Amino acid sequence: MPKTSPKTASAITANPHSWLTLNPDPDHIADNFVFGVLESEYEGRSNTALEFVTVKLQPVPPMNGGPAITAERAEVVLPADADDRFADPFALAAEVDRMAVPDKPALLCYVTLYFPDAVRLHRVWSEARSFAETLAEREQVATIVALHAPHRKGSANPVHAHLCVIPRVLNSLGLGCYQHLFCFPRGQKQLAALWEAHRTRGS
Repeated sequence: MPKTSPKTASAITANPHSWLTLNPDPDHIADNFVFGVLESEYEGRSNTALEFVTVKLQPVPPMNGGPAITAERAEVVLPADADDRFADPFALAAEVDRMAVPDKPALLCYVTLYFPDAVRLHRVWSEARSFAETLAEREQVATIVALHAPHRKGSANPVHAHLCVIPRVLNSLGLGCYQHLFCFPRGQKQLAALWEAHRTRGS
């Protein structure tokens, strides 16, 4: 279990979806798929990867605060050569912030996959996680995956998975070059197509 998180969801008052533009390419909006790029600054607000990741890992504030994960399930999917310490999502997000490059504003690529017809949570988890594995193998990027099950709290919102993709190659040397697929609005069309192809292969 992760050991450090300087900020819990209870300390975050703004809706994190107001910290970035969702579906910035209106010509390529896909069903049950949301895309955005979290940048270091958005409309005068300073963002951090750690703050954004924490609120996705803690949809319900932990009873005693701290780094407890309250999402239904959560895991970091790493490329093959990445350091094992980055299996801790808080440590990985903190490293993204520590190694941020001033003239490269992208901190995270944010994708939400909705499953309105879900009948088994483990199947939804498998689909979302395997997509993150595909990204790790294809692009050498790490992804923090968090499954949310709103029905647990009586909500009618569908089961969904949040993917916080680190937009840089992660290997034995640490964070490296930026992968443009995850840094710009044009990635919306490409990632939605990859997700559709992934689901088609799995069905």
